[in-house]
Amino acid sequence: MKKILRLLGYLACISLCTLSMFKAYGQLSQENFEIISTKTGLPSNQIYHLAKDKKGFLWLATAKGLFRYDGYRFVRLGPKAFAEKISIEDDKHLVVSFFSTGIFRINTETHDFQAIATPKWQDDNPDNDHFNNVFVDAQKRIWSADFHHAKYFDAQKKRWHLFPLFKNTAEDVTSIRYFMDSKQKLWILALNRLYYFDEQKNEPILFWQFPKNIILRTLSEHEQHFWLGTLQGKIIKFSPETKSVQAYSVALNEQKINEILWVGNKAWIASDGGLYIFDEQKKAFENVRGFENIKPNFTSFLFDKQGKKIWISSDAGLLKYENGQSNCETILIPPDLVQLPVTVTSFLPINQDESYLGLSHSGMLKWNSKTGIYKKYTLPEEVYVNKMMMSQTGDVLLATSKGVFQLSKNSNTLKKILPAITRNITSFCFDQAQRLWLVSEYRPIQVFDYPSLQEVHLWEKNQTQEFWAKSLINDIALAPDGKIWLASWYSPGFGICYFNQEKHSFIQVADLQKNKNRHNQFIGDYFLGLNIHQNRLFASGYGGFNVLDKSGTILSKFEINREKEDFPNDYFAKIAVDKQGFIWVGTSDGLLRFSADAKQFAKFIEEDGLMSNNTSNGFWLNDHNQLWIGQKNGFNILKINDISLNKVPDLSLSTFEILGGKSVPYQGEQIDLQRNENNLSFTFSPLNFSPIAKNQYRYRLVGINKDWVYNGSNNTLVLIDLPPNTYQLEVAIGTNHGVWSSKPFKMSFNIQPSFVETIWFKILILTLVALIIYTFYRYRINQLLKIEQLRTEISADLHDDVGATLSSISILSTLVQHQVQDSPTAQKYLNTILEDTSSLQNKLEEIIWSLRSDRDTVGQLTARIRRIGSEIFEAKGINYEFEVDDSIAHLKLSMDFRRNLLLIAKEAVNNLVKYSDCKNAKISIQKVKGNLELVIKDDGKGFEDSNIEGNGLRNMRARADKMKGKLTVYSILGQGTEVKLVVALTQIGD
Repeated sequence: MKKILRLLGYLACISLCTLSMFKAYGQLSQENFEIISTKTGLPSNQIYHLAKDKKGFLWLATAKGLFRYDGYRFVRLGPKAFAEKISIEDDKHLVVSFFSTGIFRINTETHDFQAIATPKWQDDNPDNDHFNNVFVDAQKRIWSADFHHAKYFDAQKKRWHLFPLFKNTAEDVTSIRYFMDSKQKLWILALNRLYYFDEQKNEPILFWQFPKNIILRTLSEHEQHFWLGTLQGKIIKFSPETKSVQAYSVALNEQKINEILWVGNKAWIASDGGLYIFDEQKKAFENVRGFENIKPNFTSFLFDKQGKKIWISSDAGLLKYENGQSNCETILIPPDLVQLPVTVTSFLPINQDESYLGLSHSGMLKWNSKTGIYKKYTLPEEVYVNKMMMSQTGDVLLATSKGVFQLSKNSNTLKKILPAITRNITSFCFDQAQRLWLVSEYRPIQVFDYPSLQEVHLWEKNQTQEFWAKSLINDIALAPDGKIWLASWYSPGFGICYFNQEKHSFIQVADLQKNKNRHNQFIGDYFLGLNIHQNRLFASGYGGFNVLDKSGTILSKFEINREKEDFPNDYFAKIAVDKQGFIWVGTSDGLLRFSADAKQFAKFIEEDGLMSNNTSNGFWLNDHNQLWIGQKNGFNILKINDISLNKVPDLSLSTFEILGGKSVPYQGEQIDLQRNENNLSFTFSPLNFSPIAKNQYRYRLVGINKDWVYNGSNNTLVLIDLPPNTYQLEVAIGTNHGVWSSKPFKMSFNIQPSFVETIWFKILILTLVALIIYTFYRYRINQLLKIEQLRTEISADLHDDVGATLSSISILSTLVQHQVQDSPTAQKYLNTILEDTSSLQNKLEEIIWSLRSDRDTVGQLTARIRRIGSEIFEAKGINYEFEVDDSIAHLKLSMDFRRNLLLIAKEAVNNLVKYSDCKNAKISIQKVKGNLELVIKDDGKGFEDSNIEGNGLRNMRARADKMKGKLTVYSILGQGTEVKLVVALTQIGD
């Protein structure tokens, strides 16, 4: 009882404390957060919890289910049910409680999900229907809660251990919550009681009990103290060692505390109606402004230490806060100081802490960077300040759209000087003699002595009259050597000139001897801005910039390639050079930084912290290497020394999908795909959750793409109709500053061919073709064998039957002839029979010979011709010679071919014997140029050409035509005759 009374005393004392608020200009507001809602792709604005896995993906428990976020898109995983709480189990798994659906384990790589516990609706015990506030402790036990119990799941025994904490039904099934401290000790919050889990006893032990009007909602640890949030709008600092209690509630407006996150020495507090930041040292709460009207219910935090981001879930969407110093600071003009919108057009430093800001209307401001305090110097509302500078006497001069104004050193009021000049003074400068040079549109430059303001004439009016008429001067600058440089639009002189004090005239640098025949080195004839750095002149204009030495000789140029998307706008309005020699250019579409040789550049845009991409207004590089850029309703300060352009994030594969099909899990190994799975979609993310425009992508398929294929800021890659092959995909990420990762993301996948594309299918087809050919070949061979067998049988039958019969006729005729020697008539008829029978026997012998398959070669044919020729020649007493090419003796001859060839040879030999009266004859069978040549010649009497056509020769020619050969007969009276047959060797077989 004493403890309770003492605790109530603590709370009473604390409730009387009043905590101071941050200064208004230092407060966080809604503008400091990026809000992701259903308007920007968030599936549901009702987010209840957040988690981040090992790879860096963000997980959201929402009213529409569990979603994974990679900075580009949201992917639903697990059951389509109200997701309440997420807890990381290990590197590849997380556990999620779904309200009224149960607890599921999600594999973060394969995206498979497994039910661990589901409601038992069939019984009457409501505790069996709830598994809320899931939490995985250091021992990998899965905890949850219902109306009465804290409980954990024993994975080995597949059972739940229940610990009753309430006797009566609790008002909220989420009243029991879990927390693990830095010593791996598990703590349990249950209404107003704080338990710890005793590992030896395997049960919760009551550690501290708060008053009944205190309901604990969340617990956070900071510097050996517990910080407890309550439903009564208090945060309680509690020491587990001393059990001391201290409560803070001022400015929390009794809003329910849902979660506390410590970042450094400040605690972020999520409540059901506001977002607060608590400074322990100051004991003060800061209310984050801008949410008063919508009053979202902020439910949880996630601090990304690596990315220095704070994620906040709410029922109005997902909030992201960049924690830490930005390289690009934004300074806003207070809305009650000057009527908005207003643009900061120029800057003028006063001292280390103070600067003047020229405005597009209403005058000039003095700003103190330390205190954040502004002071206003008023001008008429329609006056536009173009440029500011300070005289040697400490006076501030303003070049405006209505002439020149002055703020004297000891004055607080701007006054107009040179009242006769009411036109737009676009720029001005002091020369070495402290004379004031004024530049206005399409008007001659005027020079005044300062501070007397007496006009000085340094050149003859007629001498420069044409120059003023054709030149639009945009900027003027004084060089260390005393030259006054002008940047203008002047076509005849390419826009850059300087004043020569000795000649009292303006010199066009295009006319200098060193620039003769080098006019193509100018970016154009329209220059806008000047900057002098280390005796070099930097002149920017439409299309790029030029660098000149102090004499005006062109040293280099950078001219944009208008076909590239890097420079959609060629308006290079402002230019400056920092201490490292980098060239900074302000354009209407981003800030550009070039290397000293202008070969490399980086681009800065809104996603890098700029208020807008238009950087063509105020432009000033100070001595601390900070670039001040005028913007609408404020300005940016770019801290050049803190910029790191070479840091490129690592790239992760977010999704791998088969178009029109399924999602494919990727675990670092080669993936095998079917032939019809060749339309693929990949999405990648650096998981830094930076603005999309800050990331650039390029890819290549090794062996197919020789060079990188630029994909812009699109993180999705679609590959269509890929043929079967093993592919290695490489994807590189780059920044919008043009720096690419040196180690691209690599993955391999294999699209397997269909069966008809495999080597086995080709082997099968070749086998079938070979089988068909072989079958046809065997059929052909069998047919030929049958023909040969038939030829053999026919020749045998002819020889045995017809030949024997003819022999019998011949023998009988001879016998009869001896018996009828006295009858001349009978002798005549018998002689005829004998001759016809002998002729028929010879022809039959030729037919039988041609039918026999063992007589199919050229060698067999030539032997036959040799035998026939020798019998006839020897009978007639003719000397003969045979010449045969043995190299073709093995060649096979078709039956028709050898029969025709034999008959041609026989006919030619018979004609030779009958008609030639020769003494010598020659038969030649040779291979000549791919042809078979048969030549039969004699040295007989010969004959004239008109007498060569008889039946024998016609038959010979007919047979030669059948053989597709050519038969020629050459004869000369008194010298002999030659018969020549030429047949291609390709025609001799079947």
